Amino acid sequence: MASKRLRRELKESLRERSSENDQEPDESQSGPDAVVAVTEDTVMIRVPILAEYLESCRAAAIRLDLDVETWAAHILMREAAD
Repeated sequence: MASKRLRRELKESLRERSSENDQEPDESQSGPDAVVAVTEDTVMIRVPILAEYLESCRAAAIRLDLDVETWAAHILMREAAD
């Protein structure tokens, strides 16, 4: 259930950002080769994790058809908003 919710939130976020910029949503940003786009209102952060958690994080990201960086960014933003 949480993965469907996150996927729905991600797609909604992409739609909102695209409509604010008068662009069509870029579906090509999903998937294992996706790149987190850095814009004027975004920043890049580095978050160290224990190596033993990396595969679990990758698996969770893959279930949502995301790369681990995009998945982690959305998890952080969701948790910060709660």
